[in-house]
Amino acid sequence: QADEDGFFYDTDRDDGQLTIDQLPAIEAKMAAIVKDAPAIEKASLTKAEAKQLFADDPYKLELIDAIEGDTVDGFKLGDFFDFEEAVLLPSLKDLKHFKLLSVAGAYWQGKSSNPMLQRIYATAYYKEADLEADAKRREEAKERDHRVIGRDQDLFFVDPNVGAGLPYWMPNGATIRRVIERYIIDKELADGYEHVYTPVLMNLSAYKTSGHW
Repeated sequence: QADEDGFFYDTDRDDGQLTIDQLPAIEAKMAAIVKDAPAIEKASLTKAEAKQLFADDPYKLELIDAIEGDTVDGFKLGDFFDFEEAVLLPSLKDLKHFKLLSVAGAYWQGKSSNPMLQRIYATAYYKEADLEADAKRREEAKERDHRVIGRDQDLFFVDPNVGAGLPYWMPNGATIRRVIERYIIDKELADGYEHVYTPVLMNLSAYKTSGHW
């Protein structure tokens, strides 16, 4: 599936999760398939045929049941069949410059009550220069990663028992935060703003009204 930053594919392997060290081997297999350039063909199956094909895949079966009508429209790549609303590329000849980026967890259908799948993130470009530029941009972004900087400079830490994105500010970080807060407050007062403070906690009905509940 495509997203704003490239594309990804979700898996749920019975023989264990992939590791990032395995991505180069998968890339090599992808490159071999691209080199053979099999045609991407539009195909349709009946729901019964699709269910038989994906009999061991509960996620595909759930998607098939959600499709209206009696047919499942998709695309074939050699012996491989999958169903999507639209094909991303007219030909594998266009997929020459790609990179598998990372692996992460993702809940099925985006719901935390569903099983956790493994998501492989990737990107692709028409030109090798664009792929190299993207790799450079991502490397620079890693160097600016606030989580790494916060750890290395002892600014803050996060306890999973408290929650992601809820930092404990250490003395170095607390000093930076205090200086910035004072600067902002002075600027606001100079510009004529007036400050009010709302409660940290509220009655449950307030959270229901706001929709946060």
